[in-house]
Amino acid sequence: MSPPRLPIASPGKIMCVGLNYKDHAAEAKIALPERPLLFARWANSLVGDGDAIVLPSASQCVDFEAD
Repeated sequence: MSPPRLPIASPGKIMCVGLNYKDHAAEAKIALPERPLLFARWANSLVGDGDAIVLPSASQCVDFEAD
């Protein structure tokens, strides 16, 4: 398998903000947090434009995070 075609060739630390807009919180039926919810995304969990998304056997579907 070839390496993913990421916009940044070798990202180090990737920090994300969860429930950062009202529609996402409403969709998840979760109250908006009082403070930002931070979480890490590891480089080996990313896929680039046009790359295949490999679904783990324990998963039923994917949930995209970008529009």
